[in-house]
Amino acid sequence: MFFSYLFVISCLAFLILLATVEIRKRYFRAEAIAALDNFASNTLFIAPTPESISDKREQVSSSSKSNPDEYNNYAYINDVKTYAFESRDQLLEIIDKEKKMLVAINAHKILNATDQTRDIINNNIGYADGVGAVMALKQKGLNSIKIPGCEIWLDLIAKYETSKTFYFVGGKDEVINKVIEQLKEDYPQINIVGYRNGYLKEGDEERLLADIEEKKPDVVFVAQGSPRQELLMMKMQEVHKAIYQGLGGSFDVYTGTVERAPEIWVNMKMEWLYRWIKEPQLRTRRNLELFKFFGYLALFIF
Repeated sequence: MFFSYLFVISCLAFLILLATVEIRKRYFRAEAIAALDNFASNTLFIAPTPESISDKREQVSSSSKSNPDEYNNYAYINDVKTYAFESRDQLLEIIDKEKKMLVAINAHKILNATDQTRDIINNNIGYADGVGAVMALKQKGLNSIKIPGCEIWLDLIAKYETSKTFYFVGGKDEVINKVIEQLKEDYPQINIVGYRNGYLKEGDEERLLADIEEKKPDVVFVAQGSPRQELLMMKMQEVHKAIYQGLGGSFDVYTGTVERAPEIWVNMKMEWLYRWIKEPQLRTRRNLELFKFFGYLALFIF
């Protein structure tokens, strides 16, 4: 009974927040929204004039045109640099050029950002992996699709199956072994140069870094959960430049160990609510942060 009430209250609260955002979008002029965004992000009690907003837009536009090799479509949300991608192919193209770390950005990472995590994300490529990040980017005037991390790594493999080498870290032995076995079935031409479990004992990290430096894989996937996986990949970047991506629990999803939300929930952008219903004890505290996040959005705090 408790969880039934919790479910209803959660749905109502979410709908109210969505309605608030929609009302704001309809009744605020675009210039006012841009001014408030600039006020919240870049100024102290000094709202920009329409002329300064126009100048800033022209500067961004000219910057993008002056250097076509750099992708400048991003915004800072709680000082977390988040890129706006309108397609998965766009992300894949950029990461192939940049050879950096892909970091999934969601409401939880934005709210709980520290100086350390900001430094990692802002020097790499953070992409919107949650509806909260997508909405925050939209409030900044940027259109972005939601790119699930548990899917984009497979897009990477499909695109570069025959042209790049891969390395995998994460999960228990039985999980990583199952991942490698299934990958070889799904992608027969994949070139896997190394893999191991994600439980690093004393001395394991040094051996792993040495192996990465020796084998020089083109793409490295690390599934340990945040921020452990990002901290490990940062060390890997110091010994070898490659495409890196943190996968969290994606190995479990890929092997069927953990069931992902049905497609209808994903399409409704309510995957977070499905997970909450399935794992209330695990998800309650974290998902309550979503309401705080959307409240911040409604008040232009980011």
